[in-house]
Amino acid sequence: MTMTFLVSSALLFVSSSVGALSARQEPTPSHSPLFVHHGHLSLHHPLAQSLRRSMRRAGLSQVAVWSRRERERGRDDEEGEEEGGWRLGASMDPDDPFGILEAGKPKDPTKVPESSRKVRKVVDDFEEDFKTAMGRYQQGGGISVGDSDISIGLAGDREFTKRRRDRIEYVTLVSGGLSRIKDLVQRDLEKQGFNVNVIDGSEPNTAKQNGAETVYSKLRSTQVMIICVDPSKKSKSGGGMLDLFGSGDDSTFRVDSINVEKWLANSPSLEHVILLSPLGIDRRDRGGLIGMFTDLDDKRRVEESIIQQSNKRGLDYSFVRVGKLEPLAGEMAGIRFEAGDSPSIPLDAMTTQEAAAQCLVRCVHQRVAYNATMSLASAPGKDFPQEWEWDDAFIKLDGPELYRESIQGMPVVHVVNFLKDWARLWLREGQYYKHLTTPVAIRSLPGGVRLQFNPRRPRVDDDYYEEPVSDSDWSRPQPPPNKEGGVDIVAEDWPYTRVRALRSCLGRDVTVKETSEAAIVEFLKKDVRKLKKTRGIKK
Repeated sequence: MTMTFLVSSALLFVSSSVGALSARQEPTPSHSPLFVHHGHLSLHHPLAQSLRRSMRRAGLSQVAVWSRRERERGRDDEEGEEEGGWRLGASMDPDDPFGILEAGKPKDPTKVPESSRKVRKVVDDFEEDFKTAMGRYQQGGGISVGDSDISIGLAGDREFTKRRRDRIEYVTLVSGGLSRIKDLVQRDLEKQGFNVNVIDGSEPNTAKQNGAETVYSKLRSTQVMIICVDPSKKSKSGGGMLDLFGSGDDSTFRVDSINVEKWLANSPSLEHVILLSPLGIDRRDRGGLIGMFTDLDDKRRVEESIIQQSNKRGLDYSFVRVGKLEPLAGEMAGIRFEAGDSPSIPLDAMTTQEAAAQCLVRCVHQRVAYNATMSLASAPGKDFPQEWEWDDAFIKLDGPELYRESIQGMPVVHVVNFLKDWARLWLREGQYYKHLTTPVAIRSLPGGVRLQFNPRRPRVDDDYYEEPVSDSDWSRPQPPPNKEGGVDIVAEDWPYTRVRALRSCLGRDVTVKETSEAAIVEFLKKDVRKLKKTRGIKK
């Protein structure tokens, strides 16, 4: 009875709000979407569905949903300002039970910047899904997060994935000695509609023999190149066609810096290179047996040649660092995924071939994987990760992520207030200031706080106290943005209440403030766990 009353009240509130909105504004044309800032409900939640239908009855043909999670990560224009004269609400109402913070109509939807359009998704008509979800909701089953109930926070990534998949047609898979991974990657890519060419060392030396294509004819049209040679084995020297392949045998397929440069040079349509490489290339403790049986320096030169071509031609690259590749055995279907060559994953870790193949396929369309390095190892688990779990793992590359901690059961608005108070401990008068080698300026974010390294003087930027900018001020030359780096600390409510810290504001060729960064993360970890203990939170 109580649940029915709450849902009825919510529907009445939404209907009255939409009625008032339609009374004040002219009906929106069919091509002009109404954007709704929505932070708590999934697309399949009954309240979200009723909002969709109510707005359609008011003459609004499309509704787009913008996630608070993306706003908390600071991906929008500065402080919510949009081109076209539309301003998103910068303040959040913690007492809003429906998660609907603000709705408005842009003056000109075509002027919404590309960076903002990437995190919006036009919601289709979910009449049947609404009936099913409402039935489950009234029965007390709740709405679960899974394959059919995708969080709003991933809606923009889904739309981007679809657009990229529609644009990319040809993928070349360079394989040697890893027939299992080759088969898995080829199968998944072909299921998604890609045209996959495989180079495995069996190609003819001359133009065409018996209808078979040469290496260069396969490379000519490729847009994405995936190189998946066993990274735990040393490359063997030998002849082969143009010295591209060892002895021509699949197990001795050679991938070195010289050959990779040849492949890239003969791929005029290439946009993205994905390389499978071993753990430990960037580590100081890479000696012993790991360094003896794997030519890590040669692998590093391969990566450096790809980065060099990326700088020259504007290519994207993704490096997937894996441990010893083994077939799936027992209950090891889980994954451990970290940004960079993370020391948290030991050099002798094992990675299943199935996990490596899934990661390579997802690098094709995961935008955070562009120009990034990631570490992958297997972990105990009966089932393979679901799609949303892979997405949640890949967001560690955005920044990259330095730390995350769950605070389940604590309202996210309370976590945000805690973070903003905690950040002041790093100012000159705070007790943590002495642990910094570079002072920080504090900047308030909608979902947290930014500690931005400022070698000159520490200060506090808070939008609440900002003076309005006059028209004449807009024409004045603005100082260049601070790109000395910083740490964004945000609170998120999906898939559970948690705190994340990620690197931000780092300009090109700027040295990472490792000492100060490590101090911030270490004290954040200690104080968040102390907060959980005080509140009696175990997860």
